[in-house]
Amino acid sequence: MAKDIPDLDLFHPDEPEPDRAAEIAIAAEEAAMAYDPRIKQSDGASYDSHYGIRVYGNSHGMLASYASSRHSISCCVIAQGQNGEMERDYSYTTARRACDMWTPEKVGRHAAERTVGRVDAQKLSTREAPVMFAADIATGLFGHLVMGISGAN
Repeated sequence: MAKDIPDLDLFHPDEPEPDRAAEIAIAAEEAAMAYDPRIKQSDGASYDSHYGIRVYGNSHGMLASYASSRHSISCCVIAQGQNGEMERDYSYTTARRACDMWTPEKVGRHAAERTVGRVDAQKLSTREAPVMFAADIATGLFGHLVMGISGAN
């Protein structure tokens, strides 16, 4: 039974004033809206900061706790293509320490790049071709694969 619980350096609180948190979200949104004229509207941007304490124990007398934090900036925008179709995409950054996140401007630009990349897409003919997934999709696919082959499932 574990008795010595190591400090994993998970707690880095950030408590910005509400106006400062709003400025961060607005900076992400402004960077996205300024990126390309096809970006027509925002679907929102946010700055979130969370911390909490987890306590765990068992009937063998083990009782321990740890504090952790998580901070994030996100942005989602909508673009319009030549034929009037609308596309939406997003970007975000998350970290234990607020200073380790991307800047709000980078989040906004990345959201805009992803959104504009969806505009005026063309269909391909049926074919065999290698497939590449964006990193955020690839990790989810890998997680489903592991769940599917695990003994518990």
